[in-house]
Amino acid sequence: MARKYKIKRKNPGFFARLIPVSVQAFVARRIIDAVGLGFTLGGVFLGMAILTYHREDPSWNTASAVRDTHNWMGAPGASASDLLLQTIGLGGAVFAAVILLWGISILRRRSLAPFWLRIVGLMLATLTSAVALARLPSGDWLAQAYLGGSAGQMMLQSLADTGHAIGVGTPYTLMALLAGVLAVASFSLSIAMNREEWSTLLTNSWAFISATAVM
Repeated sequence: MARKYKIKRKNPGFFARLIPVSVQAFVARRIIDAVGLGFTLGGVFLGMAILTYHREDPSWNTASAVRDTHNWMGAPGASASDLLLQTIGLGGAVFAAVILLWGISILRRRSLAPFWLRIVGLMLATLTSAVALARLPSGDWLAQAYLGGSAGQMMLQSLADTGHAIGVGTPYTLMALLAGVLAVASFSLSIAMNREEWSTLLTNSWAFISATAVM
């Protein structure tokens, strides 16, 4: 004889009964939009701050007689860009790009779950980018000699020392290349790129490279 099962339904709370479902859905969508917009604006702010960075702008660790900042984001942008570029170099630009793409994804209702994995990807992408760029000269743009910032240089030095200890030839170049590969993989992880997006990216990149080579 088949057993009969009773499905227990949870009684809605007071506010759930008081507020119509359509209103709850509307409020939930607006909260999601606000979060997405916040990430988007944050990414744009950091990106523009880094893009318009000037080493003579006054910041937390830079005293300057100049009152007006060159940075388009003003004094907050000058301080934020100086902190990022001095420590992780252009890894800060990767951080800004991921934040911006998170915002766009949220606004487009594209899932970033599990979000903790995206945070791990963001951290890895930022740090490995700093290592990958730690041997590229910054010229007169940054106070640091290389585009990887102080943290990127220290991490690359540690990796190179390890490589040298185990007998790896040209450890700096090899470790920087490996860091670059990890940076690309971590970046794709942080923004939850799928196969189709990767295929489109690689196809367009190859088309651009081929067209550039022909010119």
